[in-house]
Amino acid sequence: MVTRRLWLLVLPLAIAAGCTPRVYSPPGRAMPLEAPTPLGEGRTAVQVEGGVSGMVFGPSFLHGSVRLRHGVSDQLEVDGELNAVGVLVPADADWDDDSDAHRGIYSAHVALKRNFSRHFALRFGAGAGVSAGGAFFAPDLGFVAGYDNPAVIPFVGAYGFVSYPLGPRYVRFVDESSGDEQILRPRTTVGVGWNTGIKVPFGAAIDLRQRRAAFLVGIGGTFVQSFGAEADNDATFGLSLGFDFTF
Repeated sequence: MVTRRLWLLVLPLAIAAGCTPRVYSPPGRAMPLEAPTPLGEGRTAVQVEGGVSGMVFGPSFLHGSVRLRHGVSDQLEVDGELNAVGVLVPADADWDDDSDAHRGIYSAHVALKRNFSRHFALRFGAGAGVSAGGAFFAPDLGFVAGYDNPAVIPFVGAYGFVSYPLGPRYVRFVDESSGDEQILRPRTTVGVGWNTGIKVPFGAAIDLRQRRAAFLVGIGGTFVQSFGAEADNDATFGLSLGFDFTF
């Protein structure tokens, strides 16, 4: 089945204004913000975050996430999150779609984070979701490092992923000026995501080192590389803000 869906960017479908359309299978996460500080056994936290990102010479997109974390032990956390991405089409884009095209990417992601100290953690996760290009499954592996302290916690993280299309659907691209068409579908994609920022704790203290709430702000990006006959690569860069509350 051919659908008229365009600008489902970076993560599943990407196109630079005036250039050849490119199609990717997306990662399972948007742009996560997190410090390596352990949550603690039996504690639960909820985090909301959102931001804006974009490509050079390409579209911008809004992304948001809701994450629930739980401390299995003082070193191990399990978390689940829901992600949504919406694409903002540039007014001068050469390639366009029908006005009723849905430009959204939706995914769910689960992960385990193992803290080896209060300053370093490894995490393994897997996400799955849908877009106009069909469903996808994307496992990932990464790390989070930072300097734990009561005032401002700087952090940096990175992860690699592989995204597999599940029943990919064809996407039809149309050049408004020439009427040229291209019909593409998502292919297996590998990529690397990174982020860095700060976490600022505030509010009531849980213990001598941890407070109940925190603000987070950071920057990050994603590089993707697809395979197959239409193999290509792209990169994005963006800003995100978050709020975390521990029960």
